[in-house]
Amino acid sequence: MNKDDLKQMLGAKSSLKKQLIVFVHGYQASSFDMEPLSNYLKFKNPEIICLISAVNEGRTEQSIEESAHRLAIEIKNFVNSLELKDFQMSFVCHSLGGLIGRACLKYLQLHKEKFNQFVSFCSPHLGYLYHSSTLISTSLWILNKVKKDPSMIELTMSDHAELQVFR
Repeated sequence: MNKDDLKQMLGAKSSLKKQLIVFVHGYQASSFDMEPLSNYLKFKNPEIICLISAVNEGRTEQSIEESAHRLAIEIKNFVNSLELKDFQMSFVCHSLGGLIGRACLKYLQLHKEKFNQFVSFCSPHLGYLYHSSTLISTSLWILNKVKKDPSMIELTMSDHAELQVFR
């Protein structure tokens, strides 16, 4: 992300539209993890509106789809509570939050013309199927055997008996 992208996300002072930035935390994290970044962006531009998602705290082990649906409801309720009409919506997501945020977009189709930026840090958009670390492979295998978290099963692409590869 370069300076111009950051300026666009922060919103130019002359912009008529409000800037809503949705922050989405990662696996087994909390909304507090996203606060420093939110505070920094608000410091740089006090006019932006930040939603630091908390709806999936303690529930990121559930399926990505369920988490995405909860996030969409949280966003809709937030927008309605502030009675926002003319605004742009951006996402800043970390780790599993990137997948949750991306999956959430389909539930926000009424606001799709308002989508502005989507920034994800360390998000496994391609899953963990093609990694080269034995440590990660072993850790994920143990995690899937012991905890059986739907989100981790989805990330390792072991949620279906046959993996379909499209070419």
